[in-house]
Amino acid sequence: MLVRTTAGDTSWMERDNEVRRLYTGLTPAFRNPGEPLTRLRKAFLRAAVDVPGRTRTLRVVTYVQTAPGGQADHTLLRLRHYAERVFEVRREIHDATGPVAPRERNGWRLARRLLHEGYADGIVALDQAAVSPDPALYTEELQWLGERQFFLDLLIAETDRP
Repeated sequence: MLVRTTAGDTSWMERDNEVRRLYTGLTPAFRNPGEPLTRLRKAFLRAAVDVPGRTRTLRVVTYVQTAPGGQADHTLLRLRHYAERVFEVRREIHDATGPVAPRERNGWRLARRLLHEGYADGIVALDQAAVSPDPALYTEELQWLGERQFFLDLLIAETDRP
């Protein structure tokens, strides 16, 4: 079948391109919403690890946040095993506050204070939700850590969340 088009009509090109995209997979790549957060967190981690002249092992506190009355023993043990491969674990912190902003939690404030006082260099947590499920609050905490050359390491990366 012959389709007539006018000199300025390019709709046939759009149809051909759409068919090509459909059958060859040339569609925009799926982007994981956690990817920018992972890149930011890892950049701060690299900056903390790659300090010229540092000879000591980086020191961390492990941090778990649960619902009120929640158990954290298993998670703290997992975090300790994960962290001890690379870091020196100085303290374990368990916040049983439920879904509260990070700066309103006593345990998170303690972790930040320990970093600020030089007791540790970073925090190791299970996942982003341990800090905050809200991307804006999470980014705010990452920025605070990174600006002071501290870091956050996660057992489960932001991109691995459902």
